[in-house]
Amino acid sequence: MRLLLIILLVITSKLYAQEFEQIGKASYYADKFEGRRTANGDTFSNSCLTAAHKTLPFGTKLVVTNMANNKQVIVTINDRGPFIKGRIIDVSQTAANKLDFINQGITEVRIEKAHKPIDEDELLQALMTLSVNIKTPVDFAYLSKKLHLKQIPKR
Repeated sequence: MRLLLIILLVITSKLYAQEFEQIGKASYYADKFEGRRTANGDTFSNSCLTAAHKTLPFGTKLVVTNMANNKQVIVTINDRGPFIKGRIIDVSQTAANKLDFINQGITEVRIEKAHKPIDEDELLQALMTLSVNIKTPVDFAYLSKKLHLKQIPKR
C-alpha cells in the first residue's frame, strides 16, 4: 500500500511539475498583423485568444493576470516575441480587452502555465492497471477516501 501511495504522489507531482511564472510588461498586437502568419504557421487573428512569447513551446496555454486589476485570460502561444526590451508577452486585442488594458497599451502582468486538472477517474484507472501489473493488492475504498471521491472504482 505504501508503494502505491508513493506512486500516486509521483504521478500527481508530475502533473503539477510544469510550474512556470513570469512577471513583466505585456502589450498587444497592432491591427497591421491581422491575417499575417505567426511563427507556428497559423494565420493571426486579433479575435482569437493567442499570444507571443520568446521561449515557451507553441501550444502552451497560459493564464495571464493583469496586475493592476486582477483580470485574467487564458491564451495559447502561437508566435514568437515580443522583441521590445522589458516586455514578456504580446497578446491579441481580444485578450487585451478581457484584461482591460487596451487604452493603456501596456500593462504589468503575471503569466503562469494553465494546468490541466487531474482527472481522478483516469488516475484511479492508472493505479488499478499498475496494481495488476505489479501484482500488489490495492484498497480502493481507502484510496477513494484519501482522494475524497464519491464513487469507488470497480475492478
